[in-house]
Amino acid sequence: RNRSIQWSRDDTGAIHFPDENYAREVMQLFSIGVENLNMDGTRKLDDNGNSIPTYDTDDIMSYARVWTGFVARNSRGNIDSGSRSELDPMSIDVEEHDIFP
Repeated sequence: RNRSIQWSRDDTGAIHFPDENYAREVMQLFSIGVENLNMDGTRKLDDNGNSIPTYDTDDIMSYARVWTGFVARNSRGNIDSGSRSELDPMSIDVEEHDIFP
């Protein structure tokens, strides 16, 4: 049973949607940017002279779904100061991960 396809509920019953801000920042800052570019680095323009975006809201929503289901591992006790590990990589909870990103 996968609850994260569009949203998930926490222990209080509150609805949470995937974080679109993180997905948008990755796309804008670390991968494709906000505008389509020509090989020489100039902006690609449509017939009206407007910049052509590299992605739209649907792309952001889909990419945000990729990041669902990640959970922090338990504290090691001898290194971490809290209930979650700050050193170990996160793991994926398959029940919370979106199966169709």
